[in-house]
Amino acid sequence: MQNKFEEDLENEKILGNYLDKIYSEIFDSTKFNVTRVRDYHKQNSGIDIVINHLKSSQKFYIDEKAQLDYINQDLPTFAFETSYLKHGELKQGWLFDEDKITDYYFLITSILCNGQGISSGIKSVKIHSIDRMKFIQLLKGKGLTRSVIKRYDNQIRKSEQNGSIAIKELNHLSEGKFYYSKAKKIESPINLVMKLSYLTKMGVAKIIYNP
Repeated sequence: MQNKFEEDLENEKILGNYLDKIYSEIFDSTKFNVTRVRDYHKQNSGIDIVINHLKSSQKFYIDEKAQLDYINQDLPTFAFETSYLKHGELKQGWLFDEDKITDYYFLITSILCNGQGISSGIKSVKIHSIDRMKFIQLLKGKGLTRSVIKRYDNQIRKSEQNGSIAIKELNHLSEGKFYYSKAKKIESPINLVMKLSYLTKMGVAKIIYNP
């Protein structure tokens, strides 16, 4: 378990260094600069990088979410965590965690490497920017408020359901669904798995990097 933890940290470090070069490409010709956050407490508040507008001093807090379990794959979806277990105790997932002060998620997908793992070297990635509040409002408009999602979470954990779970509020083919990783991961997370094309169409997401 410790080796896996250390491997994950090393992979995140390699990816972070690669992304910093990408951000230079994206933002150097704009009126924004990008600063990577090293402070653990800030990272725990949902901040991996801070984007500053040079003239207005406006700040945007960005949480990077990467599909590190799906190297060399280009998935059409992304999983937004709604709950998980820590030492057997139920915890709020990062999407609705009120302690997070994230403004935008940068979803790092289609991570293509020279070999099977991050350590072999990264060739390219795709980055979607997700407006967190717009996303939460979109869900609310579909009837998926924080309390409704919590109720679904509780029902799913009490049932024998596992894997993909369709719900009436979302078209499971074109919009999204729940996914319960009961057996696959020790944290047994429940995620809201959303189609990136749907989020883009609804103005919640936009691709900011796709070489």
